[in-house]
Amino acid sequence: NDNGTGYGVQLIDCTNTQVTKCYFSRCRRGVDVSGIYPSRNCLVSLCHVDGSGLAVDDATELFEVSGHSGFGSHTQADGTLYTNNTIIGCDTGFNIRGFNETVQGNILRGKAEYFLASNYGSNLSVINNAYYSNELEDGATPTATDDSNRLRSFVYQSLRENLGFTTIIGNHANKIEQAFLSV
Repeated sequence: NDNGTGYGVQLIDCTNTQVTKCYFSRCRRGVDVSGIYPSRNCLVSLCHVDGSGLAVDDATELFEVSGHSGFGSHTQADGTLYTNNTIIGCDTGFNIRGFNETVQGNILRGKAEYFLASNYGSNLSVINNAYYSNELEDGATPTATDDSNRLRSFVYQSLRENLGFTTIIGNHANKIEQAFLSV
């Protein structure tokens, strides 16, 4: 956890930075993209985030950790690509608040509220991602089944001005409690 923030890695004020092939466990957020100045054209790829995080206030419960997500950004993120990542047991897979960001080819497994939440930013693309209610990789045999694992919604966006375009193409979820898209 980076400097008490709970982030595994925090990209600040950077351009063309890549975070690849990393494993994050019990972080508030595996990778956070932010800065005082914009962080532009970053890549987060082939990473694995596992389990509930540790918040700044030392809270550890999955749904008590403020802002807990596998990956995410602040308004200073511009042009970030999140691709081919795996997230298990996180409250939200992606918490996106930047501009011109793409979430593509990622997998979220297990108990969660949303695959992606966006409450600021604009021009978001959500392409070919998947949610599976089981926490195990395909082909593994579970010792116990928890049928309560399901998403509230795949994508949640709060209404705001200057939303820009949101592109949602080719995504899949095996269990959703409410609507695929909640606005």
